[in-house]
Amino acid sequence: MEEQPKGVDPTGIQAALDAASSAVTGVVDRLFQLSDSDLSAVLAQVDAICAAAAGARAAVVAEGVARGVSVAPPWGATPAWVSAHAPSLRSGGAGQLVKAVQATDERQFAPVRAALISGRVDAGTAVAVCESYRALEPRLRPEASDDVIDGMIAVGESAGPRGVHGLRERLIATYGYDGELDALHESARRQATLTAGRSLGDGLWDYRMVITAEGRAVLEAAIGPLSRPAPVTDDLAGLIERDRRPAGQRRIEALVSALRQAVRASGGALGTKSALFVTMALDDLQRCVRAGAVLGSTASGELLAPAEVRRLACDAAIIPAVLGSQGELVDLGRATRLFTPAQTRALWLRDGHCTYPGCDTPAHWCDAHHLRHWADGGPTTLENAALLCPRHHQHVHTHRLLGEYRDGAVAWDIRPGTYPRRQ
Repeated sequence: MEEQPKGVDPTGIQAALDAASSAVTGVVDRLFQLSDSDLSAVLAQVDAICAAAAGARAAVVAEGVARGVSVAPPWGATPAWVSAHAPSLRSGGAGQLVKAVQATDERQFAPVRAALISGRVDAGTAVAVCESYRALEPRLRPEASDDVIDGMIAVGESAGPRGVHGLRERLIATYGYDGELDALHESARRQATLTAGRSLGDGLWDYRMVITAEGRAVLEAAIGPLSRPAPVTDDLAGLIERDRRPAGQRRIEALVSALRQAVRASGGALGTKSALFVTMALDDLQRCVRAGAVLGSTASGELLAPAEVRRLACDAAIIPAVLGSQGELVDLGRATRLFTPAQTRALWLRDGHCTYPGCDTPAHWCDAHHLRHWADGGPTTLENAALLCPRHHQHVHTHRLLGEYRDGAVAWDIRPGTYPRRQ
C-alpha cells in the first residue's frame, strides 16, 4: 500500500474519529445542564458509543492480524502491538481481544465476528461462544450449527460469557443427538461427590461437595426458605437486631435444619441407624454447663455445647442419653421427648408460622420448641409447645428467652435471660 503524504486523509477516517472524540469529550462539561431523564438518555447513548468504539477497535485488530502488521518488527506478537497502540488495554484485555479475533477467524464463526466488530458482544463473550460451541459440537446435530451459534450470540448480548456457558444443557436437549443429555447427566452423577469431612479445629469441619443439577435443584428448594435473613423484631419496638449472619452461614444452618427435618419426617422409619446419640450428665444438662458427646456415628467423640444440646432436645433427631452422677443411664428420652406427628400438625394449625415476634417463616419449616425446656422437666404437650424457625429457635436458647402459652397464643419476653433456671 502506497504511503500517503503526511496530513492527507483520503478515507476521512481520521477526521471522523477526531470529530467523534471531540464530541464525546465536549459532553462532560455540559452534563450539569441536563435534567434527570435526559441524564439517563445520555448515559444510554454514551454506552452505545462505547460499544461501537470497542467493536471498531476489534475490527482494527482483525485487519492488523489479516495483514500481518501486528507481528511485523518490532512487535513480533499481536498482543504487544495491541498494547502499544491501545493504552487502555495495557492493564488487561489485549490478550483477550486478540484471542477473540483469532477464534472468530473460522468461517463458521463469521456471525460471531460480525457481532464482535459491531459492538453487540465483547471479546470475552465472543471467545465463550466459540469455545462453548467447539465443546458442544460432537453432541449436536450438524444441521443445528447456525441456530446454536446465533442463539449463543443472542444470549451473550445480554448475559455475557456466563450466560453463554449456562446454555450447555439446554442446547444439548434441543439440538443434541438422542440420548446425549442422558449421557451427560449420567457422567455428572459419576462425578458428584461429598467428602467425609476434615477437622479445622475449634469445632469446625470442612466438607467439599460437587453436586448434579438435579441435586442442586433439590438442595436449593430445601434450604431456600430457611436461608433468608431473619432479623429479630418486635411488634412494638420494631427492629431489635439485624441478622448479621453471612450468606454462607445462613445456608449451612439451613442445610442442617433441612436434614433434621428430613429425618424427623420419616416418622421414625429410619430408626436408630439415622439417629444421633448424645451423652450428657443430667446435672450438666440442667445447669447448662460442660458439653455433650456424640456417639454411634462417624462423628463419635465430637462435643456439643450444652445450649446446643438443649435446643436439639426440643425437636431434632437426637437421642440424649442422660447420665446420672455415677455415669448410669437415667433416661433415653426419645418416646416422650419428641412431639408426635399429630401434635406437630396441631401446632401448624394453631401457630401458623414461627411464633417469634415479627417472623413469618412457614409452619412446616419450624421446630416444635418446649416452652419449659425438656431438659428442665417440661412436658411434651401442646400447652408447652411453640413453633420457632431454626434461626429464632437458636436465638431463644442462646439468650434464654421466656415464652408462655396463654389466651390461645404464644407470648415471648425477648429480654435476654428471662427464662428461669429450673433445677
